[in-house]
Amino acid sequence: MSAVARADSTANWEMPGGGIQKPEDLLASAIELETMVETGDPTKAGNRKVAAEFSRPFLAHALIGTCCALALWQDGTLTVWNHAQGPYQLRAGLAQALNLDETAIEVIHKPAAGCYGHNGADDVAFEAALLARACSGRPVRLAWRRVDELTRGALAPAMTSWAEVTLSEDGEIAAMSLDILSAPHQRRSGPGKPNFASGPLLADAVALAPATEPLPANGGGADRNAVQLYRTGALKVTRRIAYDVPLRTSAMRALGAYANIAAIELAMEAAADELGEDPIGFRLRHLDDARARCVIEKACEISAFTTDTDGETAMGLGFARYKNKAGYCAVVVKVSAGEMLAVPRLWAAADVGEVIDREGVLGQVEGGAIQALSWSLKEEVPIVGGAPDVPDWEHYPILRFSEIPEIEVVLTGDPRDPPLGAGEIAQGPVAGALAAAVRRLFGLDSLRVPLTPEGLAGQMFG
Repeated sequence: MSAVARADSTANWEMPGGGIQKPEDLLASAIELETMVETGDPTKAGNRKVAAEFSRPFLAHALIGTCCALALWQDGTLTVWNHAQGPYQLRAGLAQALNLDETAIEVIHKPAAGCYGHNGADDVAFEAALLARACSGRPVRLAWRRVDELTRGALAPAMTSWAEVTLSEDGEIAAMSLDILSAPHQRRSGPGKPNFASGPLLADAVALAPATEPLPANGGGADRNAVQLYRTGALKVTRRIAYDVPLRTSAMRALGAYANIAAIELAMEAAADELGEDPIGFRLRHLDDARARCVIEKACEISAFTTDTDGETAMGLGFARYKNKAGYCAVVVKVSAGEMLAVPRLWAAADVGEVIDREGVLGQVEGGAIQALSWSLKEEVPIVGGAPDVPDWEHYPILRFSEIPEIEVVLTGDPRDPPLGAGEIAQGPVAGALAAAVRRLFGLDSLRVPLTPEGLAGQMFG
């Protein structure tokens, strides 16, 4: 640390100029419209339409324990101990960046702090390798400082999802459309793609490979869960990606599913209101999947769900099947509006097929729910002069232990069914449930998180 402090005191840093840049301004370069899904013709479905909008800012992975790696360069070989999500992808990126054959590199995964997908683990591994190369034969341990963790790792992309529902004369969903604006979700190192934060800063610069989007066959990126399980009639999903945004963005847990599910659930609430119908009944009669219906009914049962509100508290429900092929999850939240928005209770029902590790599944759902609440209520990376400006926890608050709700998770489904996977199934439904509850309290069909007191006031009165 003394070396770092000395370097900080003697270096002449070029600080970014200008004021805070809004996410929508940074995404304004996205002009190419891609049609991801189009079935039927939404324009011929009718004129009775409701719409909803959900936006999130840039987010940091914000690991409680900062990223860390150990490296040993010896006799022309490199060994790295690290918590990267993709050890083989990291090895391929290191090989190209360091001009080594992949067979001369061994990456050994070690469990550590994480917020997968693409956090700073790859970056710190590369920097540890550079230090190890400079003192061959001696192991090097490198841990990022808090300021490094919050500013140098890849950010989760800011994005906005606009959902529109067209209703038929008999109260069915005749059409649904989703339009997505986002920064890119994929910039992880891999074969032919070195993507390390410090690469461009070296004398022998290692340029960042271009950003991309995950393929729909792999779940998609900005368009993840843009297609819901609801019976929609005509359907159209479009996206615009700001590939040249002046920030390094990449995957964070759930990718685009968090915002897309929230926008869709917000639109479903608006559609039910338009018909004067119970929002749960409206969802259920547009679901043909029995397992989907079951988790919604179970979440409502254990929470004693009600649409009643006293103006200060309200409940909301969100549902999705992650990637439309993994686990099903329905979430109910109870929201309390005092000096700030709080969530004292949360209930979740999940169907992941055969359960291999019950405590692991419960932990995944609870952890995903807490993370999504923190994103929704607290987190935002301010961008100043094209760079993150978050030196410490004071500037990037996350949900505190005292703010974690009482959580109840139940598992449904037939244990004889094949295992579906429980990772990342809760983030989208939590966002959807929170959006529905906030709409019930304040009548907002357009939401931008985080829902801080200032942020909510701006959306209600600004």
